[in-house]
Amino acid sequence: MARVPLLERLGLHRPELRAWAMYDWANSAFWATIILIFPIYFIKVAAQGVSVAVATTRFATATTIAMTIIALLSPILGAIADYAGLKKVLLGTFVGIGVAATAGMFFIHRGEWRRAAALFIVGNIGVSGPRPSTTPSSRTWRRRTRWTASPARASPSATWARGSSWRRTCS
Repeated sequence: MARVPLLERLGLHRPELRAWAMYDWANSAFWATIILIFPIYFIKVAAQGVSVAVATTRFATATTIAMTIIALLSPILGAIADYAGLKKVLLGTFVGIGVAATAGMFFIHRGEWRRAAALFIVGNIGVSGPRPSTTPSSRTWRRRTRWTASPARASPSATWARGSSWRRTCS
């Protein structure tokens, strides 16, 4: 029986698959820390001096603004990335924006809820901006991998964790 190399068994035998896996892994750090932990910091520190209800409303408003901007920009960014061949440029730009906004959160002090909300909005845009052109739902990705995305299989890492057929379709 022939021994299959580890990267091939993991579905990471091509450089672009490894690059996507690394991006997806690094992106998970933002979602795990900023989306899960930052709301607590926002309410208890950044919005100090106001009631919890007001702080929660302000954070919810910032989240809504960020998601609305992302929803409006995503189709435009996806079209630009697919047709102008700027996928890597847009990915790098938005990763830089997300990193800068997240690093800027270090400077949020007590009562600075406006700065916290602005950095949260910009960080969300930075992290979500490159997704339309790099995820399996883009037209180019489907053509290259012969895979049709479904909401239940939104990212290669989620699919890989379940051990499904994503690895086989990207060969």
